[in-house]
Amino acid sequence: MMYQPKISEENIRKLYKLRLHKKMPMTRVLEEILNKYFDTLEASIACEDGENNVKSIGRDREEKY
Repeated sequence: MMYQPKISEENIRKLYKLRLHKKMPMTRVLEEILNKYFDTLEASIACEDGENNVKSIGRDREEKY
């Protein structure tokens, strides 16, 4: 069984409201949020290291939703 982290009730409510606004499933909303976060993190790490050879954090994702 794969690890399934607990998401706080507060964040579930926020996801739900965002889901209604965007008219898409909560899983897709969350996937979009995580993808943007990992892309930003990757860019931040690359800037800190001053290198362009930082291993991609978010590029190996599969579109499932």
